[in-house]
Amino acid sequence: HLTSEDQSPWSGSQHSRHPRAAASKSATRKKMMQSMPMSMACPYCVLSERGYHFSSPLLASYGQPCVYHLRCLQWPISGIKNQFSEDAEDWHLSQFWYDDATSEKLATEAVEQSAGSLIGCISTPSVFKAIKRLFPAQAVYLLEYDQRFSRYGDAFIPYDYSEPLNVPAHLHHSLQVVVADPPYISEECQSKTVETIRLVASPTAKIIINTGRVMEPLLAAGVANLRLCSWRPRHKRHLGNEFCCFANYESSVLGS
Repeated sequence: HLTSEDQSPWSGSQHSRHPRAAASKSATRKKMMQSMPMSMACPYCVLSERGYHFSSPLLASYGQPCVYHLRCLQWPISGIKNQFSEDAEDWHLSQFWYDDATSEKLATEAVEQSAGSLIGCISTPSVFKAIKRLFPAQAVYLLEYDQRFSRYGDAFIPYDYSEPLNVPAHLHHSLQVVVADPPYISEECQSKTVETIRLVASPTAKIIINTGRVMEPLLAAGVANLRLCSWRPRHKRHLGNEFCCFANYESSVLGS
């Protein structure tokens, strides 16, 4: 945990009246910087192709970076690129990737159920990538907050669950299959994701939602005929909550 002094937007000894205390604070900051996780991005830096760079007027006025920035100045660019690569989970965005078997099973099921029609992946980049890899001719959209996936061009739709109806008009009631995984297990996130699903799903859409079992009553109230599946999605990292799959149609693959 950072103290109020360590959270200051500047560093240095000008706030200490004792040289010995200043040296102690400096040593403490050095230890914090060395142990600070790479995922803790500096609020005063901007990520560019060359890595982090100075970008804040606040820093310019004080002439000293915060401890976060001092730490990220020490990061090798290769490490930064790896941290922000498409394959890295961003825990700030509550990202927990499915394992390969889960991604491929959901991708195959979505394509088979679509019968060549449009598929939408809402906050499920793992499934989207599996579809693109296994079925390159399939028309599929990814509705996702993480801008790292913008490299997929028109198939990437910037999406923020807090604005559930902010979706391009050409997707309204047009998707034959929707695979969704709300990023947070909260009533607000789940209910707003359901709003988006109802907006983009066609009248006969096949809907698959992966989330915590505790959300079953809320989802069932928002999506007609939604039922719990016997099959369970798995992640590359173990999750503490009971994670389940729900579908609004009968599927021998998912056990619905």
